[in-house]
Amino acid sequence: MHGVVHRTGDSRPELVFVTNECSARACTSRVWVQHWDGTTWRDLGPDRGIDNIDRAAFEGQGAKSVLTIHGGRLTGSGAGPSRAATNVYVFEGGRYQVKSVTPDLPEYLYHAILDADAKFDSADWSGAIDAYRAALESKVLKDWRDESGKGDGRSFLAAYALFRIAVATAAANQKPETAFDAVILNGKVELFVNAAVAFRRGFQEKGGVHPGCVDATTYLSDPVAVALVRDQFDYGYANYPTKSFKDICPL
Repeated sequence: MHGVVHRTGDSRPELVFVTNECSARACTSRVWVQHWDGTTWRDLGPDRGIDNIDRAAFEGQGAKSVLTIHGGRLTGSGAGPSRAATNVYVFEGGRYQVKSVTPDLPEYLYHAILDADAKFDSADWSGAIDAYRAALESKVLKDWRDESGKGDGRSFLAAYALFRIAVATAAANQKPETAFDAVILNGKVELFVNAAVAFRRGFQEKGGVHPGCVDATTYLSDPVAVALVRDQFDYGYANYPTKSFKDICPL
């Protein structure tokens, strides 16, 4: 990784090196690409460091060089469950800029739910439904709250996933009755049973997903519900920001 190598395609080689800064939480490493323009050194990126890097390498030559860095897993006290990611940088616009960030496959149910949430947030309704169901059916995803002595986290996440499946089904213009029945009959958390009842009422009486979510969010805005959502979605600082009651049914 350290050396003087052509990384921009011009006639001058670049100086490439890594710096490390460590705190009680993590060691942050940054790859630097420095270019001498004849007068001074210019920083060509990347623009940020990554915690606990375990792999960093360039592939290719000159301006077609691709920098791949794997890291980002946090292990400090209070971090909660964390997973690393593969960060890919390419030379564009005169700098090495991030092209993609791909998290590792989830070990914990919470992260599998977050992956399903990402599909939900992008309105990929069928993809979200499949991802929530896969998380629910997995036999290998771990319950971090249970491991950490914080009680059963799986039941809450499972009930949340069933609720989101029902909302996604309605948003996809499919009949959601069976999905909402599953929340009410199979969900083990009263919060989501009541939220499902509120959504279905708004959906049926006012004719749409948005009024359904409005009614569900109104129910979830009760102070007791707000506190429960905040507590149950607290998975440590590695997973900030914590989900709030407004994020449960945002459509």
